[in-house]
Amino acid sequence: MLLPMPPPLPACAIAAPAIARADMLPGTHTLGSDASFWELHEELQPLGKGYFGRVHLTMVKATGALAAVKIVDKASGRSTDMDYRNEPQLLHSLRHPNIVDLLATYQSPCSLFIVMRPELGGDLLTRASTLPGGLFPEEEARRHMVGLLQAVEHIHAHGVVHRDIKPSNVLLSPDGEVRLADFGLSEVLPPSGVLTTVCGTHDFLAPEMIRCGHGELEGYGLEVDMWGVGLLLFVLLHGHNPFERGTEIETLQAILLAHYQIPESVDVSSAAKDLICRLLVCDPAKRCKALEALGHQWLTRRGVSAASFCDYSLALRRPCAMA
Repeated sequence: MLLPMPPPLPACAIAAPAIARADMLPGTHTLGSDASFWELHEELQPLGKGYFGRVHLTMVKATGALAAVKIVDKASGRSTDMDYRNEPQLLHSLRHPNIVDLLATYQSPCSLFIVMRPELGGDLLTRASTLPGGLFPEEEARRHMVGLLQAVEHIHAHGVVHRDIKPSNVLLSPDGEVRLADFGLSEVLPPSGVLTTVCGTHDFLAPEMIRCGHGELEGYGLEVDMWGVGLLLFVLLHGHNPFERGTEIETLQAILLAHYQIPESVDVSSAAKDLICRLLVCDPAKRCKALEALGHQWLTRRGVSAASFCDYSLALRRPCAMA
C-alpha cells in the first residue's frame, strides 16, 4: 500500500538538469557514478522487477515530483545477452496514451536509469488479487482490453514485438487507464520479418515461439503478442492460466497441445469466449490481429447471432504442432 504522497507532476517538472548528453539515446544524461543519480532522486519504495532490472518509486528532490525508475545493471548477464538499451529507445519512439511515458534516461558507468511517469493504480495482477476469485467483471475487462489492444496495435504498426504481455506488465493509472509496460524484451522486426530468440514468461509463451526454440520453425513475428493478449483475457475472466501445470516442461507441453478448456461454470458471455478462441489459435496466420480484435463484437458491443461465434465449447484445442 502506497503512503500518501504528492501527486506526480507534468513531465517538464522533472526534466533533468543540464548534464552532458550521451550518444546512446536522445535525451540520455551521463553521470559519473550511481551516487550522482541519487543526489537527484530520493528512493521511496520498490515497485517491482523487470527482465533487466528493478523498478523503484522515487521523488525528484528539486521538485517533489514522483517517478518510476527502472535501474539496469549494465554488467549483468542478462544485459549482455540482450540489448538493455532497447527499452528506452522504444519508449522514446513509441509514445502513446496506453504505453508508459518515458520522462528521462540517465547512465553511469555501471547502470542505466530509465525514468518514467509512475502509474499508481498498480497492475492487472495486483488488481486481480482484490477481486473475488480473481475474476474481473466483464465491463472492466472489456475496458482494459480496449486500452491494451490499442497499445499493441500501435507498437505492431511500428514493427515492434513486445514479447512479454502478461497481467503484471499491464499497469493502471489512478483512474484505471491501461499502460503497457516493461519493454525490456521488446524488439523491432528485422527485414526477414521474424525473430528467433526465445524469451518471455514461460506460461505466457506463444506456441510458435516454443516451436522455434525446438528448431521446428525458423522464427516468429508479431502474432506472439496476440497469443499473450488472448491468454491475458482468459486470466481476467476466468481467474487462472489454463496452461499452467506443475512444472515448466509440462506447461510448455500443454501450450503446444493447445490443451485448455473454457469453463462453463463462470458467467462469461459468448462474445467474450469467442474473442478468446480467436486469439488462442495455434496457427499464427489464423490468429486475430490487434486491429481485428478491436473490431470484435465483444469490444464494440454489436449485436450478432449465436451462429457467428466460434465453437468455444470444445474441451481441447487442436495440437499446435498440427496447425
